[in-house]
Amino acid sequence: MADRGNIGNILDEHTNKQLVDRDRFNRAGLNYLETVFGPALVPATMRHKSLPAMDKLLITLRYLATGGKQLNDADMHNVSQPAVSKILTEVTNYLSSADVLGRNLFNDGHVPNGQYHLLGDSGYAGRRWLLTPYLNPQPGSQTAYNRSNKITRAKVERGIGQLKRRFGVLHGEIRVQPEKACRIVLTCAVLHNICKAQNIPMPDVIDDGGNANNMDNNIAPQHGMQYRDYFANTYF
Repeated sequence: MADRGNIGNILDEHTNKQLVDRDRFNRAGLNYLETVFGPALVPATMRHKSLPAMDKLLITLRYLATGGKQLNDADMHNVSQPAVSKILTEVTNYLSSADVLGRNLFNDGHVPNGQYHLLGDSGYAGRRWLLTPYLNPQPGSQTAYNRSNKITRAKVERGIGQLKRRFGVLHGEIRVQPEKACRIVLTCAVLHNICKAQNIPMPDVIDDGGNANNMDNNIAPQHGMQYRDYFANTYF
């Protein structure tokens, strides 16, 4: 295991609950991250001021957990703001890479192979790949389809609520370039899946409620209606 450096002492100074509240991972979870992702984050040379993988992970986790400014993160960890920015880029680029996403989502069974659809509320236009509810469902298959759509979306929306509760950076505007913001969101999703798999509890923070849109909000023109009819009549 690599030398933890000064920041790594956090593992020895805090209880598991404090670590979860602070960095969203307990001691076992942090060690797991270091074991799985550490080899890709170890500096090429351990020259002066090079940070070990655990330090990079802790800096990234603290930023994702609080959604704070990078300068505050830098002051807290006694490193420069440019160093924090560089570390965030390195870690989020890796954790959102095709290699990690493929391993985390497909190999671990989170996304099975096959033909699947996205679900949306009535604020979205229906597509062959995007199933939306009927605005005025008829008794029978359409009503059953709407019920299933609503129940399934509610589960997804609860999951998004948990994701936002775990990582404060998702509560508001992520003030970075759009491509980097996408990588931050993907990184949060990967880390959240690991927390779930490792049975790491949610932090003691205020839940934003994971507010879900009602099915009749923002009604949009419905394209793909024929495919929706086919889908409802076939499976419901």
